[in-house]
Amino acid sequence: MTQTQPEWQDKMFKDYSDEFVEILAARPIPPAARGFLAAQMGAAAGPVLDLGCGSGRFLPVLSALSPMVVALDYSPALVRYAGRSAAGLSNVLVAHHDMHLLRELFVADSFSFILKVYTSLGYFNYEQELAILQQCRQIARPGCVLIVDTFNAEWIRTVGSFERLTQLTSFTLHEAYSWEAEQRSIICRWIYRWRDRSHEIDFRLEGYDLQRIDALLRAAGWHRRGLFSDYALDSITDGGAAAERLVVTASRL
Repeated sequence: MTQTQPEWQDKMFKDYSDEFVEILAARPIPPAARGFLAAQMGAAAGPVLDLGCGSGRFLPVLSALSPMVVALDYSPALVRYAGRSAAGLSNVLVAHHDMHLLRELFVADSFSFILKVYTSLGYFNYEQELAILQQCRQIARPGCVLIVDTFNAEWIRTVGSFERLTQLTSFTLHEAYSWEAEQRSIICRWIYRWRDRSHEIDFRLEGYDLQRIDALLRAAGWHRRGLFSDYALDSITDGGAAAERLVVTASRL
């Protein structure tokens, strides 16, 4: 059984998976990410779940830090890319699965570390996110660390809207974001432009500021223990309007 995904996710991660992978390649993980993740795992690193692994760009780092890594994504195309990233990594398993249905695949106390990244908090509505994080809690070992990241709603409320243009190898990406106060959400538009055509993907992300993140985590059985603006130990933030992105570390209650 597979949960129905929002239409924009099918477009972005399935129909235009090649373009998404090219975007990821242009935004490599920060050089400090390995040290950051190692510090969060601690000395006794156990099994890791990379939830929504995308192209698998975190897998080489996770493989070096953990005895076993399981990477999941609901997009068959991205799973194939992730499989290539994991080639030669004997302790990494990449699989096609829906994060809404974790308890169908894993038993309790399966993981010591769960990673859910690339602005993934906000892909679904609050109730769906709550259900996903509750399942993460159910398959987590005592002391498990969870990492999620999100746009900072406090920042985007302050700036109101912003755009950016990225020239990639085969196309140009135009991103546009704006705050919608009534539904506490971020209105997003990605436009892919090639020489002879273009394609628009319109979508909405749930807006999370620090207060809402804490409420979500508590309801799902987690406790925030760290707050950063990037995957670097020195990027500690107070969650105010200065940080565009929030990287949250949490422990299992």
